[in-house]
Amino acid sequence: MKKFVSMLLVLCVVILSSCSNKAKTGSDVSINTESISYGSIESDWTIFPSAQELVDESQLVFTGKVTDISFQMLDGTTGYAPTEKTEEINNQLYTFYDIEIITLYKGEASKSIQVAIRGGIMDYREDEQLTVMGKYAEKGIPISEEIPKLEVGETYLLALGKNGDLPAFNLTPAQSIYNLYNPFIEYRDGYPSITVKSVISTFGKDKWDDFWIQWQKDNPDWETRLDKEAVERALAEE
Repeated sequence: MKKFVSMLLVLCVVILSSCSNKAKTGSDVSINTESISYGSIESDWTIFPSAQELVDESQLVFTGKVTDISFQMLDGTTGYAPTEKTEEINNQLYTFYDIEIITLYKGEASKSIQVAIRGGIMDYREDEQLTVMGKYAEKGIPISEEIPKLEVGETYLLALGKNGDLPAFNLTPAQSIYNLYNPFIEYRDGYPSITVKSVISTFGKDKWDDFWIQWQKDNPDWETRLDKEAVERALAEE
């Protein structure tokens, strides 16, 4: 299985299309919402066949609540702020999430942590993103449509990479971040089946039982919004 060589290593070139009012498909994507343009990020991401392999490759696994969102330009080859030696292609926009850790399952971390995810966010504080990008703003805001949109105040399960004093980072766009709205749902079509339950269960049945008891307390209406029979089937699975 492929491994990330270094924190936030650029694996492929960001493909940014020129501004156009016409939507395109494939790797040549340019999206216009009035005066704001977007470009697609394409990278060679790892796909994990199982929850256990995802956990094995992660340095951090935890549940946490997003408390703030900000944006920074980083050198994609180092993970640090760009310098005069940074090549233009490696001067990239990252979204920074401040996350308050609720339950830490793997790794070492304080009560809060920063997570840096390559690219920006569509239809969210665009002026701030473009200001941070500076002279690179004319290329459009780079986004990855596979990465879930995290929201302030919401709680997630995250399985992340960590390299020294740098912010944590996602190992894969589709399998590193899980919304806790339904711990049994498979979030990404076309990827191997990994759920919140399967990830937490890798740390032992007691960890899952603790999570499930607390989750029901936090979601007292769950029986009215989830398919109870599907939940019972999922709970019965080993």
